[in-house]
Amino acid sequence: MNVLRAAVLAACFPLTTTAAPVELYTFEMGDVVAHLHDAPCTNTKVQSVLREPGEFRAADVEWQGQSYAACWTVVGQQVVVVDETGDSGFLQPEGFRNGKTPVSLKLLGA
Repeated sequence: MNVLRAAVLAACFPLTTTAAPVELYTFEMGDVVAHLHDAPCTNTKVQSVLREPGEFRAADVEWQGQSYAACWTVVGQQVVVVDETGDSGFLQPEGFRNGKTPVSLKLLGA
């Protein structure tokens, strides 16, 4: 019976898992949706256009129905996103769900 239990547990909880990055914030405004994750920016296309990739976190951006890999960081009191094409921009605070932004948490010391 213990062998069967071990086999079931092993099947349910594999030793190697590939977890998706944890989404911290969601931004929606107009035709832009951005999902900001709590993971380092590892996308090589995005890193190739960044000056300091170590300061950036992973993101996904949807714009006009197209999905792009992206990375984000906080600069001063602004959230900056850079996508894999090199396009960049600021995310306006009013676009974040529940008013929670990376800037507000950084300013509170979180």
